[in-house]
Amino acid sequence: MLEELLQIPNIEITMTTFDDERALKLEDFKAWQPRIKLNADWHEAYRKLKNELQPNELLLIAGSLYFSSEVRSQIK
Repeated sequence: MLEELLQIPNIEITMTTFDDERALKLEDFKAWQPRIKLNADWHEAYRKLKNELQPNELLLIAGSLYFSSEVRSQIK
């Protein structure tokens, strides 16, 4: 999916993880740098991206249902 997402013009991708034994490790994505950014703390990554978001930009949060539900419960 990363290859597909990276085809989008002007895209910036930040990969993160969360506290779940099934979650992917960021070390697995180091080979993708500098095309993507890595941040071990999803809370920090979300705050930073949200604060930098321009009116004409979109912040897309994707991942497993477990990750999505954790993010959703924290940003309501």
